[in-house]
Amino acid sequence: MNKTLSENLYEGLKKVKITKVNKYLPVLNYAKLEFSNGELTITTTDLENSYIAKVPCIMNDEFSTCVPMQTRIDVSKTRCPVYHKIYPFMDFIEVCAEYRDVLEFTFDPKIQILTIKVQGERSITEFKCIDAEEFPAIAASLV
Repeated sequence: MNKTLSENLYEGLKKVKITKVNKYLPVLNYAKLEFSNGELTITTTDLENSYIAKVPCIMNDEFSTCVPMQTRIDVSKTRCPVYHKIYPFMDFIEVCAEYRDVLEFTFDPKIQILTIKVQGERSITEFKCIDAEEFPAIAASLV
């Protein structure tokens, strides 16, 4: 289990936030999280630019995965689609940051599920991730 302060994580996410949804390469709508060397590295890219933020954390396990940073949902009630952009991971972290929560991360690489538990609470939140190997190498080379 890895731990980090939600405020620090939220500040890091704000630094790497990409606002344009890429419908041709869905992996670009994800952020790569890499827990290694005693810190959490967050990376996003639009293939032209890469954004990197480092967040201090307490680590027990090293792992990397890609979490959904943004998505589009159809909010129309008619045949004509009306899309709304949402930031599922970032919005969750923002709420936790308001309460200054300590977040506990566990990851199951077999099914690519990132589980986040607020320290001292019972509830957990899970994010369906994609393998970190899917993330573009262009971003990894700039780290």
